[in-house]
Amino acid sequence: MLDLSVCLWGGSVQIVEAVADANVLDTSGRAAYALRAGHRYVVYDSEAGYGLRDGALKLLAGLDRVLPIYHGETLGQHRLILPFIGRRGDALVTASCLAALQDRYPEITIDVAAPDVPREVLCLMPRLGEQSPYPPLAEQIEHYDYYLSFEEVEAVPRGWQRSCADVFSSCMHTPRPTNPPRITVPPEVQQRWTLGATGRPRVAVHVGRNDSLRSYPQDLLDDLVRYLIDARFEVYLIGAGDVTGQAETYGTEPAHDLCGRTATPADLAAVLAQMDAVVTGDSFPMHLAGAIGVPTLALFTATDAVIGSDYPAVVAVQSRVRCSPCRIADGVCPLGHGRCIAHRDRSVSPESLVGRLETLVSVVDVV
Repeated sequence: MLDLSVCLWGGSVQIVEAVADANVLDTSGRAAYALRAGHRYVVYDSEAGYGLRDGALKLLAGLDRVLPIYHGETLGQHRLILPFIGRRGDALVTASCLAALQDRYPEITIDVAAPDVPREVLCLMPRLGEQSPYPPLAEQIEHYDYYLSFEEVEAVPRGWQRSCADVFSSCMHTPRPTNPPRITVPPEVQQRWTLGATGRPRVAVHVGRNDSLRSYPQDLLDDLVRYLIDARFEVYLIGAGDVTGQAETYGTEPAHDLCGRTATPADLAAVLAQMDAVVTGDSFPMHLAGAIGVPTLALFTATDAVIGSDYPAVVAVQSRVRCSPCRIADGVCPLGHGRCIAHRDRSVSPESLVGRLETLVSVVDVV
């Protein structure tokens, strides 16, 4: 079986036939989905290019020759399909765009074909139609009138100061959403994550990946948690990383370490919905907390704070360092610094963030 590495994002859509079995990997090297020999699939051209190069795919036709791309036409009782291969935060923003289109045309049906990870997010939004694995089989598209495409995303100028909802809605020709998508957590998940009352405000602090320029450095994160505990917050650490063993360094009342435990978006949503506030960088927890409506303090260093403007509950804080935002979220600093220096500015110091958070929570309590 061949392994195909591909950057999972847009471009035009093609119909291909798998010549050999192949696993398609995302940019982190994890398996995103599998192709089976002899089957015809609908994939984005970036994926088709990798597959053609490695001899795993045979190009049959562009999808637009079989099914038209939606370009903003007036819709009646039409069925649309969106082949989606973005990240989890992108899935939330995309869902809000699709909901805005459904609000304008209530009789339409929009189905989404997505890999497992973003589909776990889309399943929390019941307004969407059927959700199937990505890539869709070619025969599946015979039931649709249009397909929604992200092909124009690649034409967006680098550093364009528009929010994700602005970009996605304009590329898919959907109305610009005015509200975040509605999140519904299954009752059994809510029950599993019911937190006991303590009488103190709860705050979730996101622990990001060490290799991401968007992640708050560990020493600053430790200070932030200590200051929050001193300010009588009940702190919950969230994230995919394992920071077990560090909680006892935060004082006599250690933080609750949930890193690696909220394995699914539903688990994380159930936890965030019980928070009085969330502190995070540019991350999926920011998108999810914003969609739920939890007051969220979002720290932006390498990326642009305009991203947070899609959510009324998000207060975006941009570092005041001149190089921020460099718009390089992962990898190495373009100026040659070992770590992102934007985190070291006083505007985003632990003391500053705690002060902002205390104000944010007190305003919410008053309201």
